[in-house]
Amino acid sequence: MISFQELKDSPHVKKLKPLLLLGVLVWVLGFVILFQALGQRARFDASLADVNAILQASAIYHSFPNRQSVKKEAEEPLTAISRIVEEGGMRDRLKQLASNPSGIVVQLDNLYATEFVKFLEGVAALGLVPQNIDLRAVPKDDERLLSVSVIVGSPQ
Repeated sequence: MISFQELKDSPHVKKLKPLLLLGVLVWVLGFVILFQALGQRARFDASLADVNAILQASAIYHSFPNRQSVKKEAEEPLTAISRIVEEGGMRDRLKQLASNPSGIVVQLDNLYATEFVKFLEGVAALGLVPQNIDLRAVPKDDERLLSVSVIVGSPQ
């Protein structure tokens, strides 16, 4: 059996020392590259998550109605709402139409559901939104009509 000392002093082993050192260096370099790649991958995943969050926010933003497609009329909102009530044939059932700090208050009695929907569509076409709606069903002659109080304002 050959002793460790004899093996260490052998001329062949002395030639293999630089090769062994080169092998260790290659392994260390490989691990460094591997850990750098893993770090880069983690940064890429974080950037991808950020981009996805931005894309989701963009999709939500684009799902809102386009302000340019909303008809903007030169008339005052109070006048425009009065016109909507008149065109819908609800003038005789209009109980209140006034302006206050929170918006325009509209109170209509004895409305059919379709009339109320037309009123809301007209308000939306002006670019206004209902801030508060108080809706009550009122029985009248075997029918249930609506008594509505709406505060209409501009979108926030």
